Amino acid sequence: VKLWDFKSRSKEAIQVLDEAKDSVSSVVVSDQQIVSASLDCSVRSYDIRKGIMNCDRTDASVSNVCLTRDGQCLLISCLNNTVKLLDKSNGEVLAIYTGHSNSKYRIDSCLTDNDSVVLSGSEDGSVHCWSLIETTIIGKIGHDMHRVVHSLSSHPSANRLLTAAEGFIYLWSNEDIVKEEET
Repeated sequence: VKLWDFKSRSKEAIQVLDEAKDSVSSVVVSDQQIVSASLDCSVRSYDIRKGIMNCDRTDASVSNVCLTRDGQCLLISCLNNTVKLLDKSNGEVLAIYTGHSNSKYRIDSCLTDNDSVVLSGSEDGSVHCWSLIETTIIGKIGHDMHRVVHSLSSHPSANRLLTAAEGFIYLWSNEDIVKEEET
């Protein structure tokens, strides 16, 4: 992970975070923290204010990471068909979500605007939806004629979801999501 100072207009990075032993697959930046996911089975959190790095290891390559809206937890996609919710302060696995397919590609996972539903793309051409607390699948959003749904982005304040599958982009409204979850 490299950091640049745009004001200086220098082509040289001002800092390099080079602890990863394999490819960095995802980076999330918040006000005072940088979080990176790596194929070396690690999630690294860098506290910019304190200059401290914390590394949480898992049992599979991590292809995506995102923060919960409250910033207390990390949601990670692993290349062993799991999505995991980690406590950011100590790396403890709080929940594991299964039932989707993710063993080959970098696939996004995210949470809805109120952090109540976990969403993940899948190599089976759908988005799987789990209850955050119960960890049960509460629905799927099918993407006809697609093998892999690789990218997701949940709207920060409305119940809307943007997905991408093999070169196509879809916007799902509240009605679309509810209809798919009920079937």
